[in-house]
Amino acid sequence: NLSQLIAHLKSSNPDILHTFFPIANSLGVMCGKLAGVQCIISSRRDYGHWFTPTYLKVTRFANRFVSAVLCNSAQVKLLTENVEGVPPEQVFVIPNGVEIDKLYRV
Repeated sequence: NLSQLIAHLKSSNPDILHTFFPIANSLGVMCGKLAGVQCIISSRRDYGHWFTPTYLKVTRFANRFVSAVLCNSAQVKLLTENVEGVPPEQVFVIPNGVEIDKLYRV
């Protein structure tokens, strides 16, 4: 339950909390804030076709407490900025995948 998560975060005192998946990107972020975690990073991995008005309301509130949001593409970054209202300076792109050319140098 959420009170156990908050207690665990308080006792473990992490330097960074990185949330992943929709529920954690809202409830996990808020638990981290209540536990006093100083650096909270959230992730976005899709274009949000499934967003509901309630999800967006809760996530926009939770976004107030994140230090950064990591996205896997420029398009998801724009969605995060435009739909969720996260300031551009807090949204970063780390693309999925591996650059094959760098693995196989001839």
